[in-house]
Amino acid sequence: GTLALWMLSSQASGTSDRRFFPLFISNDVQLFGATARHLWDVLLSADLVIKDYINGDRATEIWTECFHAAEGEGQPIYEEMLRAKRWQVEQEQKKYTEAFAMRQGAIAKIGLPQVRDARLRALERERADWEQQLLASQSACPELSPLLIISTKIKP
Repeated sequence: GTLALWMLSSQASGTSDRRFFPLFISNDVQLFGATARHLWDVLLSADLVIKDYINGDRATEIWTECFHAAEGEGQPIYEEMLRAKRWQVEQEQKKYTEAFAMRQGAIAKIGLPQVRDARLRALERERADWEQQLLASQSACPELSPLLIISTKIKP
């Protein structure tokens, strides 16, 4: 079969998140998640012997099978990444909304009317900039990258 290690990354407005997952595809193109995790653990602790390299059409075929399988296996991982990002954005939005309201209240109580108006306009510009950044941080760009693809064989 084929063992592959994939990295799923998501970038949005200067922040990034990465998740790694192994994938094992048998010779009859079946996916085995537990086998992938086990083989990955063994691979980390064993001495590896490279017998041969695969190239040409067979390498392209293996890569294509792995990529399509990784897209399917990576989908729930990516959805979890999006849920975590949405939760983080919601928490940040609550925090900043409260902070802006408190600052607006403080500004409205102190200073001459012209100074208060200038400070409120500056605060509103700051809030608009923050909302733009928040909006940009919600649009994620996913990337699925193979880190390692190994064709495995059982010793006779």
